[in-house]
Amino acid sequence: MGDSTFDIKQHRRLVIESHGNKQIKGVRQKMVRIENDCCSCAVPGYPCRGDSCPLRHAKHYYCDCCRVEVDLEWTKLYEYDGEELCEECLLEKVPTVKGD
Repeated sequence: MGDSTFDIKQHRRLVIESHGNKQIKGVRQKMVRIENDCCSCAVPGYPCRGDSCPLRHAKHYYCDCCRVEVDLEWTKLYEYDGEELCEECLLEKVPTVKGD
């Protein structure tokens, strides 16, 4: 497909390089963050709702392993071995079955 193909592993590497893979020893950080997604939608007839606006406190979910944001409308996070993982990381961590 050429250069337009999305490469999740390359994306993960870029995210880790730009944000770091920061973890505190012995403490697993859940990757659910509340972020401000304000879109400045207030108009004179419909003022800003402030803290009661759902966009001000939007939940964002991230894979515990690669730290990439996961949109739960399109993909899933899987709970495995105490972590919440995207499909790519899950496939890397789950042992494969080997035949005789």
